[in-house]
Amino acid sequence: MVDVDASVHAGISILEGHGRVVEEVGRPRVNLSGRSVFDATVDGRAAVVKVDATWSRTDAEAAGLRIARKHSVPVPDLLDYIGGTPAVLVMSKVVGTQLNAFLSSAIWREAGFTLRRIHSLPPGDRFGGAQDGGGDGVEAAAGTEAAAASTEQAGRIERPEWGERSDWGERSERPEWSERSESLGHSAQSDQPERAVESGRSGRSDQSGRSDQSGRSIQSGRPGEPGQAGPPGRPEPSQGERMAVWTESEMTRSRENGLLSAAQRRAVRGLLDPVWRNMPEAKPCLVHGDAQADHFLVGPDRRIAGVVDFGDVHLGDPVTDLAVLTLLHPGQLEAVLTGYRPSRSTRERIKALIEPYRILRHVAVANWKANNGLDPAPHLSALRARVFAEPRTIHL
Repeated sequence: MVDVDASVHAGISILEGHGRVVEEVGRPRVNLSGRSVFDATVDGRAAVVKVDATWSRTDAEAAGLRIARKHSVPVPDLLDYIGGTPAVLVMSKVVGTQLNAFLSSAIWREAGFTLRRIHSLPPGDRFGGAQDGGGDGVEAAAGTEAAAASTEQAGRIERPEWGERSDWGERSERPEWSERSESLGHSAQSDQPERAVESGRSGRSDQSGRSDQSGRSIQSGRPGEPGQAGPPGRPEPSQGERMAVWTESEMTRSRENGLLSAAQRRAVRGLLDPVWRNMPEAKPCLVHGDAQADHFLVGPDRRIAGVVDFGDVHLGDPVTDLAVLTLLHPGQLEAVLTGYRPSRSTRERIKALIEPYRILRHVAVANWKANNGLDPAPHLSALRARVFAEPRTIHL
């Protein structure tokens, strides 16, 4: 056994106290204050263990995994969940390659199809939703795994040769922003071909979007976070109002972290505020909450072997997951949407909201990285390329 930190030892002790045999403990994949993720053999089975002082994250992840497994969505097996402070979550290890820009458009279409199945899951009482799945614009025909399978069998998702390479896409040059990122040192992960990882691998990786250690994600609306419901007796805030509060919170953090100048913050607000003021309401559905490409693992058969890291699962706008999945791969949006098959109303929301969601996500990730001693430069560079860009035409 390698040397591990206190939270890992606490997790092992809790598991052993519940009669589990824990062996071959690996170095932590994630090692943050109050949260660790590590590999181990639990009762003879290769597993990924999460130990989290914020039990609501592991509780949500356990519930999300149960729902997804019940409806045959490819996710890790839930081997054990022990609530408390800290809570311990044990999942089977899913070995695969992170979805990345070197993989074919066909695999990205498969990712879109898988994401559509997640959005069609019935949220049930745990997430405050009805038993039927699907938010606004998610067609009822995809509400069950059987319908999803029949859609694929009907040939509606074309699967070309697996050997084709994906389109990197091109970005035009944009005006330079001043930024402090050089002083933070470069440590961002690049997308490398055939990088093998397992379930729980990324923890808080490049696209996490969490601005602190609360595990917050866009539109999560968890207690104590921007976007939550107001006090009793006050009207429920609209989706646009929640996004406006979230934006202002990230602008404050970007100022405190020295990442964005006053002019840059004004530019971001100038783009986002009008969108949130005119944002149409949509029926929420179950969303992954952190659907970055790193969390889609591709198996040897060149199919999606598993979707991991459901700690931010909640009821929300499905467009947020589409924005996060394509955040660093905007050129793959059309491939993702071919697999996802959005309805007309969802297509309209994508046109209106995917770029604003991406911009806010980049700011949130940059803040989270700065707060955790990591390099926000890749996301600041993406903001330079997007905030001053001409409106993008999305061919749907």
